[in-house]
Amino acid sequence: MSAGREFLPLPAAAAIAYARLAGVRLDESATNLLDAVATALAATTVIYAGEPPRRLSDAELAMGSFRRGGAVLQRGDGCVVFGRLYVVRADLDPAIDRLQRAGVSFSHVWRDSDRRRLPRVVPAS
Repeated sequence: MSAGREFLPLPAAAAIAYARLAGVRLDESATNLLDAVATALAATTVIYAGEPPRRLSDAELAMGSFRRGGAVLQRGDGCVVFGRLYVVRADLDPAIDRLQRAGVSFSHVWRDSDRRRLPRVVPAS
C-alpha cells in the first residue's frame, strides 16, 4: 500500500485491541464496541484513510465519529467523511500497550446484540 508500511484495516485493529484489553473476542455484531475501541485507538495512534492511505489530521478526525465497527468516519447527519480507515500494523501493539497502562475499559459500551428494552422509571409524586 505504501512504501515499507503494512496497513491494517481499523475494524480489524479495533477487534485485536479489544481482544487484548478485554480478554474476549468480538464478532461483527459488536459494532458499538468496535466504534469505541477505534475512538480509543485514534487517541493513541495515527489513523489513515483512502487508497493509498494518507494520515488524517486531528481536524479531519474531529469531523465525525467512527461508525460501522470503525470502518468509516461519519458526521452526525449520516454523511461518511472518510472510509477505508487503517492503522500501521507496527503502531498497533504500542497503542494497545498505552491503552492498557491507562486502564482503558470498554465495559460501559453496549454490545448491539446485548441491547434490551429497559422499563421506563418515573419518580413518585
